[in-house]
Amino acid sequence: MPATATPVVHIDDDRFRVTEWQFAPGAETGWHRHGHDYVIVPLCDGTLSLDLPEGQKAEAKLTQGVPYSRRVGVEHNVINGSNSEPLAFLEVEVVDDATAHRRRDTMVAMMAAFNARDWWVFVVTNQSGVGRGYFTMADVDRVHAHIEAELAAEDVTFDGFYVAPEAPDQPSRGRKPSPAFLQEAAVDFDVDLSRSYVVGDKLIDLETGWNAGCARSLLVRTGYGKATEDNQGSQLRDAVVVDDLPAACEWILANHRQD
Repeated sequence: MPATATPVVHIDDDRFRVTEWQFAPGAETGWHRHGHDYVIVPLCDGTLSLDLPEGQKAEAKLTQGVPYSRRVGVEHNVINGSNSEPLAFLEVEVVDDATAHRRRDTMVAMMAAFNARDWWVFVVTNQSGVGRGYFTMADVDRVHAHIEAELAAEDVTFDGFYVAPEAPDQPSRGRKPSPAFLQEAAVDFDVDLSRSYVVGDKLIDLETGWNAGCARSLLVRTGYGKATEDNQGSQLRDAVVVDDLPAACEWILANHRQD
């Protein structure tokens, strides 16, 4: 069993959370999703290994004192791949983010507009961390229940969650880019996929919409979206690229065919 990295919280108030992460050789954080924008300040030189969604791997080079930033929504397991050298960095999370609050308020307004038009809204998600043992389906269900409760407080709703919990190397009927869950929703809720939209931050999200014959796939630049745009731009075909989820909702409302 890998050792667990040690978090030391230095500041935790209504504005910022500053955590010093200390990694013994081979230690890891465990799978997690960032709920806030954040900045990493390396306390030493070194290299972190990253487990990413869909079984992907990456490295993050650390240079002492040279910071870098990441956006809300990043998911990974962070590992000190060194067999001999410890590593450490400061993680500064922007807990009270006015921009995030504005995005949330706009998102609620857009969801309310969808609900008012009696449009179906679904979440289709790969959660390979379940198949790889990082967390359980019960954990996923709790997150979805929290999202539903937050939206219900604003009188808006999602109509369903479709989850593929398998790891990338495990057989799966619904893992994106398979259109199976969209096709299932089409049957369950009498949805016309040719007049429907898929929004996501990865190429596989766009491909799911294309494979299902949806009207358009939209890429948001939040989460992994900016890296997807920069590194896989030649594969985006006719995808609409927007800054964030509220912008995607606005585009759909403005461009949806009414016939």
